[in-house]
Amino acid sequence: VMGQGAAGCVLRKLRLCADAHAHALVVHDSSPLVESCELIGAGGDPVRGAPAGLVVRGAASRPVIRGCRVSGHSGAGIAFSTAAQGLLSACDISRCACGVWLEGGANPLIWRNTVAGHRGAGIVVRADALGFIMGNAVLRNGAGGILVESSRSAVTTIAQNRVWANIGCDLRQSPAQPGFSAGEVGAL
Repeated sequence: VMGQGAAGCVLRKLRLCADAHAHALVVHDSSPLVESCELIGAGGDPVRGAPAGLVVRGAASRPVIRGCRVSGHSGAGIAFSTAAQGLLSACDISRCACGVWLEGGANPLIWRNTVAGHRGAGIVVRADALGFIMGNAVLRNGAGGILVESSRSAVTTIAQNRVWANIGCDLRQSPAQPGFSAGEVGAL
């Protein structure tokens, strides 16, 4: 789904299956409604740099993604990058390398999702990402519940999430680098 002409696009009750080295869906500089869809990956072991199941990128991207099931991707289940915004709500994201990945100035609202059973962290917020992570259930993930990179200048709001039964810490910062941590500057 690409470009401003796709702003009124509605994807509803579709099953999109991805090959091992491909995305199930890419939203680029557009704002579609993606509702009650299944985005199924080919499974397999997580691989660094593997494609996410759903990618949202571009400063003009503001999709509404709700009620979807995303599972089995060897990359992230859903990735927001390059200043993308939008709403991710009431989705079930499971059995991927990690659940939700935010980077590149992305600033979505991640609200009331279930993020469970990933080999990596449930939600990863890279140093340059923003975002609002609220009201989610983040559980049984292999590398922690919510990972926020240290030495960040971006502000991420994390509130009212149920984060439990993850291997390692439920909420953690990645190893510190020179500079202030997110907690020291009040960014968490």
